[in-house]
Amino acid sequence: SFQLGISGFLQNFSDKNLWYGGSGFIKSRVMEKPRQTLDLRLDFGTRFSKNTDVPYYSPTQDRYINLASPFTQLLYQRYEHSLTHIITPDIGQYWQKGIGNRLVFGISYEQRWKYENWYEIGYGISRRRSFYDGEKQYATTFLLKINFKF
Repeated sequence: SFQLGISGFLQNFSDKNLWYGGSGFIKSRVMEKPRQTLDLRLDFGTRFSKNTDVPYYSPTQDRYINLASPFTQLLYQRYEHSLTHIITPDIGQYWQKGIGNRLVFGISYEQRWKYENWYEIGYGISRRRSFYDGEKQYATTFLLKINFKF
């Protein structure tokens, strides 16, 4: 399978700052077995800021390109009940005007329980290295997803 997505944004802040830019992705399945899949996903984007003298992260211009490879494995399935887990390593480049290029990377792990194809619960953890104004930052994120189909 192959997917392509493109989006743009315009965000106005109450302090008269303005962010605008866009992002996109290209995703392709490179392996599909009965209980396993492997995808390659290329994400890219850019953002421009009107003001930089604000108390939050607002670079004049920044860009990123990132390559991720989500590996999904079905651990359990009985009729419409299933448990899968997904491990996703990623690596990329982040560029900020006035600072230059920096290597960013991360890894995430998630489990998803699906019940009778009408709801899904997912939980996981992610660890990433990114940069803000040239300083590297490490972040650990815990996630919880609940999806209902109706």
